[in-house]
Amino acid sequence: MEDKEWKTSGKGILMRYHTDKNPLNCWSQPASYIFKLRGPNYLNDHVKINSEQSRFTTECNELYKTAQTLNHVASMEHSAIHKLRKEWSHPEGSNPFPIKFLIIQFQLPGMTYTTYMKARVGQSPAKASGYTDFFKKFVEGPDDFRNERFKIVPIVNVGSWIVKQVVGGKPALLGRKIECKYHKGTDYLEIDVDISSSYVAQNILSVVSGSCKTLQIDLGFLIEGRCAAELPEVMIGATRFHHVDLEDIPSL
Repeated sequence: MEDKEWKTSGKGILMRYHTDKNPLNCWSQPASYIFKLRGPNYLNDHVKINSEQSRFTTECNELYKTAQTLNHVASMEHSAIHKLRKEWSHPEGSNPFPIKFLIIQFQLPGMTYTTYMKARVGQSPAKASGYTDFFKKFVEGPDDFRNERFKIVPIVNVGSWIVKQVVGGKPALLGRKIECKYHKGTDYLEIDVDISSSYVAQNILSVVSGSCKTLQIDLGFLIEGRCAAELPEVMIGATRFHHVDLEDIPSL
């Protein structure tokens, strides 16, 4: 379909979606169950379980070179959010969250990567009332709370032993070590992650970027649960990168 094609064809600054025919230099969406998260009784037994289906789906990804750091990408003319809004077609009452879209931008040296996620259709507020309230607190709460709860889970599926050791694969609270800025719109929350603010993050990026064409990496995102009402943890969403060629990315 034409409406779908603009998000997946890789034209302009948009990354191409993975296909069996063209499996390199692209992205896809990994299954949520591959991520091991805190279970319902984690506070007592410390057992992690496979995540339920993610609350959001990854719609598209932007990757491009830029001469300066961009803040609040969703407010800019080139942002994919404008087209995604036009496509929104969820039935009234089917989205239990205070936002329709979650946007995460990684501000990298000389480039920027932005992922756009959309709330899944048909999620019942009654079925996940605890998570719905928890997510609303994250979206509408103060930055200090967001920094203490926003978590990333990186998984290197294909790559060298060195890259796997450096990336680690354990969940990490982004806001504790890296400067994150939050921008709340009428229907979205954007999180800008400044990699240059962390020496450790820059070192990890250096190792990963040098081997990027040989890697398949998953980046998953969630909110950390710390009490019974916030468990089990559930993925917000995730993206899988397939052998991305950083020398081949376009300029904005």
